[in-house]
Amino acid sequence: MPGVALFRLILFALLYAFLTACASKVMVNVNAISDPQRTDYGKRYYLTNVNQDIATNDLYFLEFRRYFDHILQKKGLLMSKSRDDADIEIQLQYGISDGRTALQTYSWPIYETFGGYSVTVTEKITDSEGKSRSVQRTTYVPAYVQRVGSTYETRSYTIYNRYANLAALPIHTTGDKQATPIWSINIHSVGESSDLRAIMPYLAAASLPYLGRNSGQQQVFELKHDDPAVLEMRSLITAKP
Repeated sequence: MPGVALFRLILFALLYAFLTACASKVMVNVNAISDPQRTDYGKRYYLTNVNQDIATNDLYFLEFRRYFDHILQKKGLLMSKSRDDADIEIQLQYGISDGRTALQTYSWPIYETFGGYSVTVTEKITDSEGKSRSVQRTTYVPAYVQRVGSTYETRSYTIYNRYANLAALPIHTTGDKQATPIWSINIHSVGESSDLRAIMPYLAAASLPYLGRNSGQQQVFELKHDDPAVLEMRSLITAKP
């Protein structure tokens, strides 16, 4: 019936709007910890790539480090071009997990409209003189909508864990002593996009409040695609004509 089709069309439109809204924002989890005994460790840092089998001149690494170089310098640190001239080494690791596929089922109610029509009834009546005649009476049956069942639709989706981790270690000029991290931060986001380049600006933007600090516990950020911090990150790699 037209009413049922319209109702389902509205529900599909609402679902599409919901999924579009979800796709326009990214949930990011940040867990940062720092050594409370180490508050003065110098300002000069040297950022290194600790990703396995990824060269230091890898273009993806160079793009990703640009975000964190920008944030580190906003925090007052100075980038050193040589490890020998730096006070701390900041190790950057990033990656994306294998996808995990799952199914999501939506239930849609089925409604049908009943009534909304007139019924004409013919009946015989007898008057006071004993004569019979036929009389027609029209009765209107009001329309009403009633749920008559449900239909189910299943959507398959794949989610990935996108992450970036940084750890700051003091640089020792003598001996081979194992360095204890001064601070570290783990940033990750679970979502349907497997494009780490698209997600990295969100990870970097979410790290800004807690980089080099102690978050106390895992913090959750909901960042929209037009969040100023995200736009700032994207502007760092915008191609110049």
